[in-house]
Amino acid sequence: MIEVTGAVAFTVRPGEVVAVCGRGATSLLEAVSGERLPADGRITVGGLDPYRRRAGVSVGALWADGGLYGDLTLEEIIGAWRRWASRPLDQDTVTALAALEGRECVPYARLTSGERRRFDLALVLISQPDALVIDEPATGLDPEEARQVWRLVKSLGIPVLVAARCPAEALKADRIVLLDSPLDLLAA
Repeated sequence: MIEVTGAVAFTVRPGEVVAVCGRGATSLLEAVSGERLPADGRITVGGLDPYRRRAGVSVGALWADGGLYGDLTLEEIIGAWRRWASRPLDQDTVTALAALEGRECVPYARLTSGERRRFDLALVLISQPDALVIDEPATGLDPEEARQVWRLVKSLGIPVLVAARCPAEALKADRIVLLDSPLDLLAA
């Protein structure tokens, strides 16, 4: 479970996808992932502070810019990521999550934008995180690719916090948390 208290307060339960919208959404995701201290209040994941107790908290993070793996094959990338995880998913599970079965020898650079996004998401899941943060899940994707990514995100069964700048994207989440007043969002 992700718990955020302070100027804004909310909880993300297992299996729930919550979108945060407004100024500071990416900074909030960075704080939940343990990359920075929260600017205000307190954040816990599974009851632990992800910044101060990094070793005890596993939060997967997928940022808007995604992976930059060039001509490395999916198999090579998965192999490297598996070596860094303490309890990694096997290669077949990772390629199935990304819906790329049988394409392990394909270079990352040859994937479509949707395939890259699904693959980047599957890589984040290799370590079986307790929670997940995603900055702009459908950035640069066509509508069908975006639907595939959202289906995968909603199927995970872990707390997922999403930063969404596009209102249509935010509406795909189970709930929306506004970080600014609606009038501030219209002015942005």
